[in-house]
Amino acid sequence: MNRKSSSSSNSKKDRTRNDKGIILEQIVAMLHKTEGVKIETNVFLPPKSGDQSRKREIDVLLTGEVAGYSVRVAIQCKNYGKPITIGQIGEFRDLLEDVGIPPQYGIIVSVHGYQAGGTKRAKELGMKALVLEGLDETRLKAEIKDTFQYFVYLLLVVEKMHISSEVADGYLAVCFWEEDNNIIGWVSDLIVSHWRNGGIPQSLGEYQLDLKLPQGWYQVLNGKIIYPSNIRAEVRVVGYLAEMKGKIEEYKLKEADTDKIEKFHLQANFDVLNNLIKSNHQQPIFTEEELNKLKREATTSIENRLRLPKIFVRNHLEPMSKKAMDKFMVGTENLSKEEVEKLPQLQFEEVEDFRSMQEPAFLGEPVIIPTDSGDHIDVRLLMKKEKLDEVIDLAGYLEKFPRTDFAQYLVMAFLSQAEALLKKSVLEDLGIKKALEAQAFNFFQTAFHISPNPVDTHNSVGVVFGKHGLYDKAIECFEWVLSADPPNEMARHNLAETYSRKGKQPIRG
Repeated sequence: MNRKSSSSSNSKKDRTRNDKGIILEQIVAMLHKTEGVKIETNVFLPPKSGDQSRKREIDVLLTGEVAGYSVRVAIQCKNYGKPITIGQIGEFRDLLEDVGIPPQYGIIVSVHGYQAGGTKRAKELGMKALVLEGLDETRLKAEIKDTFQYFVYLLLVVEKMHISSEVADGYLAVCFWEEDNNIIGWVSDLIVSHWRNGGIPQSLGEYQLDLKLPQGWYQVLNGKIIYPSNIRAEVRVVGYLAEMKGKIEEYKLKEADTDKIEKFHLQANFDVLNNLIKSNHQQPIFTEEELNKLKREATTSIENRLRLPKIFVRNHLEPMSKKAMDKFMVGTENLSKEEVEKLPQLQFEEVEDFRSMQEPAFLGEPVIIPTDSGDHIDVRLLMKKEKLDEVIDLAGYLEKFPRTDFAQYLVMAFLSQAEALLKKSVLEDLGIKKALEAQAFNFFQTAFHISPNPVDTHNSVGVVFGKHGLYDKAIECFEWVLSADPPNEMARHNLAETYSRKGKQPIRG
């Protein structure tokens, strides 16, 4: 009876030991996955003597090519509860010698490190001695740790604005005009564009801004054009913190004597985003120190910082939406400028809330691009003036300033110019017609490439192609939309209409 119990216990220990070895081999193999490298586990190789009656087992074998020559790397995995001995390192060297793999292509991996002198002996033999971190105390599975993913939403708050100008009073002091005597923007537009351009750091704190006047902007005093000599602002970056709790598995394969990481693998799974910490807009986080205190202590954390697209000025968000502007204008229709300025100031909650962050600006999004020549170009103004070629000339700056609003203006310019080229091509002879069409198609392709909303862009281009009788190209556009967004009813309608104009019926369910 006792012998049977002892036998069962030994068998269970053997299975556990075997499972631990398999786990380690699988992890090591996974960490070495590389294109062009063949990875095998538990490979039996014959000795270099050619004796087929006996074979030696390699835990993990990597096979690749260097300059056309086959190279094999053998890895021995030891998932023991104690350090690897010098004798075991010597045994691995003997195994490598037996199968014809040079010691410098041998790697030994331990979970519990090496006995004194072990790593030195491995180096003497030319082998790498590595340690795997990431298994739990049973050494049968990954150690699962709590982790947090933090989202820091950054809001720019304008505290002061100063303009050195002859225009010193009221809203006119921060207002600018263009050559057709229309308001083109405010100082806040300059700050918004500077913020969206990444000109202000993403660290919480106070900043001083020196702002440049874009081409075509000026002020007016008694019918006289004035250019301010200096535009400055004092701003503060504040934050709102949200968190996602999750679990993380992390494996590190490190050199035993230096702790240098050779291979690394991390896998994290997160729950849904929790509510903001300190979610009231009146209680933002002002400093990096305060932000760090609010973060929970976790073994691992990931942080994402996101610039909110609008900035906070006095009691509202800028650039101002039409909805907010309408709120400010209620009851002011028959009042003088002086009477309007004497009205009590509305509270933020009376005007809008943070859900207005995605509301479009009622004058259009302010996109001011600083060029390599030192000029500041107002893309919004160019679009209003229909100077589309000048907008297209700025396309090279999109990589430096990867803004959605900038990209959208560029898409509009490319599409408008492309359609104009198609219209012009109708009146030309065949050679010029083909050249104009080719340029138009190139503009369309550029619009597809840079568009922040490719579904809408393909739909729009499809409509343009249909108007000009390019039905096959229109069909391609609508088919693309339906492949990316199958429920898109507009594309489905446009596709059916295009087939009808072409004289065919769509083959679609």
